[in-house]
Amino acid sequence: MAIPQPPHSAGQAYAGFRQRIDGRQIPSPIESQEIDGQAWADKAHLTLPGNRVPLATTDAFSIDQGNCAPKYIRVSTWNLPHSSRLASDCRLPLFAHFQPFAEQDPREEPVPLLDFVATGPPRCARCRAYINPWCPWTDGGNKWRCNLCKHETQVTPDYFSNLDANLMRLDHHDRPELSHGTVDFLVGEDYWAPQPPPHIDPLYDPPPSTPRTPQPINYVFLLDVSLAAVQSGFLHASCDALRHIIYGGAWPPASHLALLTYDRTLHFHDLRSDPAPMLVLPDVDDVFLPFRDGLFVDPMGQSRPALTALLAALPARFADTRIADSALGAAVTAGLAALSTRGGHILAFQAALPSVGLGALKNSGAVDGDSPPTPHSPFWPLLAERCAEAGVGVSLVLAPSSGGGAGGGYVDIGSIGTLPTTTGGEIFYHPRFDPTRDGPILTTQLRRLLTRFTGYNCMARVRCSNGLHPTTPTGTFFQRSPTELEFGVLDADQAWGVGVEVGRGVDTREFAHIQLAVLYTTSFADPGQPIATTSDATTNDGSTPPTTNRAQPPLYRAQRRVRVCNLAIQTVELAGNVFHAADMEAVVAGLGRGAASALLLSSSTSTKLPTLSSSSSTKLPALRDGLTEQTAMAHLGYRERCAQASGPGQLIIPEALKGLLAHTLGLLKTKALKPHPGSASDARAYAAHKLLRSSVRGIVRRAYPRVMALHDLDEGAAVPVKENGQEAGKTTKIIWPSLMRASHLFMEAHGVYLADNEELQVLWIGSAVAPQLLLDLFGVDDVFGIDMGMSTLPVLPTLLSTQVRNILARRCEERGGRTLPLLLARQNLDAAEIEFADMLVEDQNNGAMSYVDYMTLVHKKITHILTEGQDPISLRGHSSIW
Repeated sequence: MAIPQPPHSAGQAYAGFRQRIDGRQIPSPIESQEIDGQAWADKAHLTLPGNRVPLATTDAFSIDQGNCAPKYIRVSTWNLPHSSRLASDCRLPLFAHFQPFAEQDPREEPVPLLDFVATGPPRCARCRAYINPWCPWTDGGNKWRCNLCKHETQVTPDYFSNLDANLMRLDHHDRPELSHGTVDFLVGEDYWAPQPPPHIDPLYDPPPSTPRTPQPINYVFLLDVSLAAVQSGFLHASCDALRHIIYGGAWPPASHLALLTYDRTLHFHDLRSDPAPMLVLPDVDDVFLPFRDGLFVDPMGQSRPALTALLAALPARFADTRIADSALGAAVTAGLAALSTRGGHILAFQAALPSVGLGALKNSGAVDGDSPPTPHSPFWPLLAERCAEAGVGVSLVLAPSSGGGAGGGYVDIGSIGTLPTTTGGEIFYHPRFDPTRDGPILTTQLRRLLTRFTGYNCMARVRCSNGLHPTTPTGTFFQRSPTELEFGVLDADQAWGVGVEVGRGVDTREFAHIQLAVLYTTSFADPGQPIATTSDATTNDGSTPPTTNRAQPPLYRAQRRVRVCNLAIQTVELAGNVFHAADMEAVVAGLGRGAASALLLSSSTSTKLPTLSSSSSTKLPALRDGLTEQTAMAHLGYRERCAQASGPGQLIIPEALKGLLAHTLGLLKTKALKPHPGSASDARAYAAHKLLRSSVRGIVRRAYPRVMALHDLDEGAAVPVKENGQEAGKTTKIIWPSLMRASHLFMEAHGVYLADNEELQVLWIGSAVAPQLLLDLFGVDDVFGIDMGMSTLPVLPTLLSTQVRNILARRCEERGGRTLPLLLARQNLDAAEIEFADMLVEDQNNGAMSYVDYMTLVHKKITHILTEGQDPISLRGHSSIW
């Protein structure tokens, strides 16, 4: 039995005439994902150009054949147009997305680590690109030609090798930099991070001028102890979370920490003795460090008793506070002063609006629904830039409550969010913080932050071969110059993108090349990491010389490395080939990242959506119209270049872009871009930040949430299944259930459905659900007997309970161990049903059209251009005629 559409915010209906279309007959946005997942279930992806590439949402593993895996670099088409004319005719947005520290599949070979401390990695003498497998050798092996700029560079004597009959080096397979698309170069003092430039108005004592010796990363934890943090239980939950992750095996080896607390004053804690004395700094407009010795301590060493006692005592010490003010700006400035000589990571726990001291903000309340969340004080972008220059990343754990504190439930993420957006940090947002519900989630978030692969003091540069130009970078970084991006911290979950512009013609007989180089300091020392030294290579005659043992770095030394990712892409002359190899998910990620970047107009990270003028980029309606225009133009390009024989009344959709319309509509319905959201401007700024830093997979799943029917699971789904002939105790295969389209048209009143948008999980229970289904899943036989306050499902000895808990556990594992809030929504009974309805992006909700209406709108755009000959791009700056 079908259900009516769940409660939702009013959506925009299509105003023009359209024929009656059955939503079940239009293209499925998830069909290609299901087919791709099945195709790569037990198959390795070979990375040579021309091979089929798995989707970002597919769990596939790659074999590096000299081209980097798509998890590191993903482009919007794997057949690049050979000329600017063809690129313009195709109208397909060209993007490249980078995630250099993406986690590998266990079946994949680790990224090789090569020791070039003494000599430095071979680089092109003209463009400074790094040597890679696509560089040909000339002059008998004495020179190599750069695959980017074609300049020939002389080989140093210690790197020389003879060539074979195919003009390949004899030691080709013994040198990973010549056979792998992704490598790490271990580099020496010439590559050490410099100190930040001096400022006329320094916020802290200037650091020394000598380069920074690589050291394990240090952390500064800033704990808000104002009234809002105490009353909501956030302070107590934060101290518990820190204690559990530090002493629960998650602390990085050899890293030190400092702990500061703050309200209207700053409190420094000397952890060298137990109990730890507290020094109070009352002037939050002129910040300085009262001491340096003892500020940073090893939590696993002699300071463990003092730190443990302090974390246990802080909630009781401030339990009777009446101070509602919070000086976050002064606290972050103090953290920057502490890390200014070496870089590191600041993690601030904030529960109230910063109302005093440096960068004090006023509670402006809810802003205009179509206004971008811009900073309300110039202090925050300035502080963010200085953190990035100093190699300091800032992450924020925000837990505003509805009452208490000067800011109420508003913390102005549009202002303070510039800190993580500019430095590569992350925002963790827990509105209406509930310790029982959000405390365990906070612990998993912090554990992931400390255990994932992270580099700091990072610089990144993208280089392209002749004819290609990287443009408009979008992400969470600081751009000091047009060619270099700086990250205070760069982690495994973080990605960014650039636009790709095709200039003069590219020879189709050759590949186009993109090279990403990231210079970074490892966050922890790992003496057990194998290092391939130059002495492991073969000699000139092809024999293997005796190896010499190189001492591993001591535990207290980190490493300065360069991660290089090389991508070779085919170039084509036909538009059909461009669209045939299009990557819909990369296009969606590029559109989403560009819109989020245009939305967060801070002074250091503002970039415009490529199709919008600067005057219109500040208004949400213009951003939304721009996304629709770009999507329509991509379909128009295919219609004009590949389907000229079709009538103008037909909507022709490329097979590779079959889900683009639904995913673009999903982007328009995210909290970052939907009109007049029910939540405050903080929610919009937070959602835009997540779009900026998320991977391609993360953006796609935010745009089109995963919905699954739990009442219809096969008996063997989501449980270990023994294959024929398998011995007892051997690893078994697990078959994961398929997803369903995100619309109420495909739901039934007797069903149970799970929806997940990477921020929230909602379990929807139909009004006609069978009592046995409730018994198997909840242990009760009536919907009114379900404990609606549960944050995890009960462990029951039933097949359905095991299946559903396995599904939730797998999704948690995909996110690196981070759990999401789980809400229960009974049909027509609970407010959480609105959250569930918002995830049904194909329905008419969130102030936007349904999937059918949106497809009709885009079709009319294309038809108008084909019949009237007018391109809507020429109407920029005016109200949309659609």
